[in-house]
Amino acid sequence: MIYPEYLNAAKRHYHTCNVLINIIDSMTDEPKSSDVIKLEKNIYYLLGYVIECSLKYKICELAGYDDSSPVNKDGCTSVGLNFHRDIRIHDLGKLQNVLDSLIADISYYSSCSDLNDVMNNWSPDARYYFENVDYGIIKMFHSHCENFLKKI
Repeated sequence: MIYPEYLNAAKRHYHTCNVLINIIDSMTDEPKSSDVIKLEKNIYYLLGYVIECSLKYKICELAGYDDSSPVNKDGCTSVGLNFHRDIRIHDLGKLQNVLDSLIADISYYSSCSDLNDVMNNWSPDARYYFENVDYGIIKMFHSHCENFLKKI
């Protein structure tokens, strides 16, 4: 994978979330069906990847990574990154710390503490254990991702 593909992946995940949110918003099921609850969890899962992929893209870009070279251990070492510690991780907070070491004015954090809690609890496994995802927060997360992508 070359690093510009991180941004492409973030945009694809965001688009998928747009479609799923539009589908959920067009439904009138009360109470929510189990299928809608599963969709909401998957939206949450994908939105976390929007942030993760965006952070990885920006880290590589700012570190001066060659945009035609695969992202790997040797390439990361050549630009002062540690592949396993700085890129091949899913911890959004750790990725933000790496980005902060390169530039201080780009952050995925929100002014909304509830949204930060949801984002900070994200991991690839979250879709399996995260219960009772509040749809309002998911929509806030979605909007936040849209704004974050604009910064990237």
